[in-house]
Amino acid sequence: RDAQESRGLGDVYKRQYVCCAVILFVVSDSILAIDKFKMSIPYANIIIGVTYWSSITLLSLSITPIFYARNRT
Repeated sequence: RDAQESRGLGDVYKRQYVCCAVILFVVSDSILAIDKFKMSIPYANIIIGVTYWSSITLLSLSITPIFYARNRT
């Protein structure tokens, strides 16, 4: 039971990571599109880089518990 309960809590964190990653990715692409096609945004490259790589990091963190769980059994 403890494994099932902790797995349920991990699912909540995974969902939060994925949701935040998706939001950051949409922000990144939106800023990229606005900067490229509409108007120049100051520090766009920095903002795009930070939001994009933060998104990738959160997506990576969302799948790491899967690998740990598989290696435990």
